[in-house]
Amino acid sequence: MWDRWKPLKESLVPAPLVVVMLGIGIGLWFEHLGDPWLITSSHFVQVPIAGDLRGFLSLLSPPAFSQWRNPAVYTAALTIAVVASLETLLNIQAVDKLDPRQRLLHRIASCWPKGLETLSPG
Repeated sequence: MWDRWKPLKESLVPAPLVVVMLGIGIGLWFEHLGDPWLITSSHFVQVPIAGDLRGFLSLLSPPAFSQWRNPAVYTAALTIAVVASLETLLNIQAVDKLDPRQRLLHRIASCWPKGLETLSPG
């Protein structure tokens, strides 16, 4: 939208700055509204911090091999594989469009590493 509307296209204010300022304004407005709209620490992700190697290893959990027969595992794996492949193809298409020399990437050769990454555990 910013590039299509002439007054915005000629603006000295970049679109990302407007989005950040809008986010700050909405956050302050939510604080003013009070309790149901207030973002508290319970809404944040609590990332555990390990103090040493032993603490880090205690944060890792082994795979649950009992879930091999669970169809939800295969559904999730297939979803992740499809999304990763689509992401790769869309990135290739974007790079092809951005290249000033109009070189094209070989899609099959570019997808092999992503496929191997998707198949590898972890």
